[in-house]
Amino acid sequence: MKLMDMTENSQKTYDEKLEVFNSMFCTGTNTSESFDEKLRFINLVCYLTFVMKSKKPETYKTTKDVLMAIFDDNLEGTGLNDGFCIICDDMLYGVTTINNPGFKTIKDLIQEIKKLTSQWLPF
Repeated sequence: MKLMDMTENSQKTYDEKLEVFNSMFCTGTNTSESFDEKLRFINLVCYLTFVMKSKKPETYKTTKDVLMAIFDDNLEGTGLNDGFCIICDDMLYGVTTINNPGFKTIKDLIQEIKKLTSQWLPF
């Protein structure tokens, strides 16, 4: 990002920044009305990303890398987009520990993520 762009962004109003954020990071789908479900889903994806990055950092550098791997290089129809991936990557920035959300295996965690994306589009 250019310094000029950063200066311009800092001078925008809250509503202008919100419009930019919504255009870049939101899909407009929101069939889940539960805040807790949304946070749980973010937690699942972030945990999976954290684990995969620690196991194979050369292969899995971002949340999008991880999601593309589990969805066979196609996020279409999952309700997940680049914005969601960026939000997860931002939340993981600097994180050195993360609690297991209750899954015995990574395979079980991946199945849960796939199940949730097939049932509702959280974002």
